[in-house]
Amino acid sequence: MSHVNRLTIDEAEQILVRHGKTLDTLFIVVDAVNESPHRGELMACLVRLASQLENLRIIVSSTGAPDFDLTSQPFHAFEVQMEPGVVNGDIQLYLQNALDKKGSFSHGLRLEIKESILRESRGM
Repeated sequence: MSHVNRLTIDEAEQILVRHGKTLDTLFIVVDAVNESPHRGELMACLVRLASQLENLRIIVSSTGAPDFDLTSQPFHAFEVQMEPGVVNGDIQLYLQNALDKKGSFSHGLRLEIKESILRESRGM
């Protein structure tokens, strides 16, 4: 039986503070924070890290309207809205590549798969 040790958010924060101070720049990327059941705790951690590490750069992505506000924080925060048309283009490109690798689908089935996924993704 394998045993997996997982860091808590607090433990990860302590490690990042300790070692982040030794770096010229520290980048943290959090993708799809809205999908995490711990997003409130995670965002609070990122705010604390930003207040402790001047060399920290953070990118956070979230689909839909985020349920957190960074505008009142003592650092620069920028919000970029993703347009569904742009996201659909990315999804379509990914699907094309994935279906090309499979190669065994008929043209009609490939088209039906792409249209169905694009319709259901609603730009996310």
